[in-house]
Amino acid sequence: MKKILRFTVPLFIISILFLGLVSYSSKIKNPFIPLKALIQLETSDDNVIKFSDKPLRYMSRSVDDFKNHMEYDGYTVDQLGRCFVLEKDSETTSLIFEGFLGSYEIFSNELESKNTNE
Repeated sequence: MKKILRFTVPLFIISILFLGLVSYSSKIKNPFIPLKALIQLETSDDNVIKFSDKPLRYMSRSVDDFKNHMEYDGYTVDQLGRCFVLEKDSETTSLIFEGFLGSYEIFSNELESKNTNE
């Protein structure tokens, strides 16, 4: 019994620390959401994954991949610093990007959806 505890307690602590790091690095409260998107991105041939509708979120390998994907979908893409303004027909959406685990980018309009709920 002591051997099991010696193994499981440190493993549990390391898992909690890893999930906390993921949550902190992405500023997303639930770290499982971007990890699921990361797995989808790595196991598919796609360079961009839409992983949430409310708030709208995408994950990509790079900023250029995201721009190319959105332009292919018919959006006009303008970049203003960390913000992307996407226009298609009369629809306009703004997304802010941030790094995720050093190799990926998350694009989110989380701030926009928070403002509309007030």
